[in-house]
Amino acid sequence: KPADKNTLTVTDNRTGKTITIPITHNSIPATAFKALKGEIPETRDGVDTDDTANGIRLFDPAFLNTAAISSAITFIDGDKGFLMHRGYPIEQLAEKSDFLETAYLLIYGDLPSKSQGEVWKFEVMHHTEIADDLAKVIASMRYDSHPMSVFISAFAAMGAFAPEANPALRGRNLYIQDKAIMNKNIIRIIGKSATVAAASMRVRMNRPFIAPRSDMGFAENMLYMMDATSDAENYKPDARLARALETLFILHADHEMNCSTAAMAHVGSSLVDPYSAVSAAAAAL
Repeated sequence: KPADKNTLTVTDNRTGKTITIPITHNSIPATAFKALKGEIPETRDGVDTDDTANGIRLFDPAFLNTAAISSAITFIDGDKGFLMHRGYPIEQLAEKSDFLETAYLLIYGDLPSKSQGEVWKFEVMHHTEIADDLAKVIASMRYDSHPMSVFISAFAAMGAFAPEANPALRGRNLYIQDKAIMNKNIIRIIGKSATVAAASMRVRMNRPFIAPRSDMGFAENMLYMMDATSDAENYKPDARLARALETLFILHADHEMNCSTAAMAHVGSSLVDPYSAVSAAAAAL
């Protein structure tokens, strides 16, 4: 009987054993190779350092040809300059959506309805405030620090201001069993990220912290926090700059399993608090 076309047949020339591996979406499961076990070599100390008894392992430094997860979030063809988020061409999103709508799409799988979008934007923009003590932590950084170093440190510290979000204190399955907690911290992280980023930049500029405004758009608010000279100033960023920044955020919202995403997934898989995972991901950018 001929083998299914959507399979890969592999013969181990050490033993003559042949296995058939299913091909799905142009990929094969690496664990299938565990079935190919060679003869355990005789060693002086009786230790098989190659772990031959547990089958062949696949060696792929830097994950150059390894898919770590299966995802329907983003598709990229860099050679053709093609990028899609959840099936939507990036050009369409950049022209007709804003960053928070795109973030909702990436997280939940669909663009929000008008009412969903209004609630989503309200919640995110009302979670842009950061604790006064966290603002002091950011302000304590050296003026010549790299803004990313400040951002990474601030997010690592942020977990200490949300003990209820820490699985080490509330149970390791916190984010597996409670979607409400997961969604709450997604909103917190997105909202506070712009505030922390702007505050990190102001450290470099040797300027005092500017509190966020919930009556502005996401990118507009970030520009306001970066550029305003004081909280009392009636400053409004140029709408063209705000739109340009929104577009940049959309373009960079997700780029498949890049280094920072891999770091986020790796650290998050240990069931650590999400703020520590974001800090690790930012460090890998």
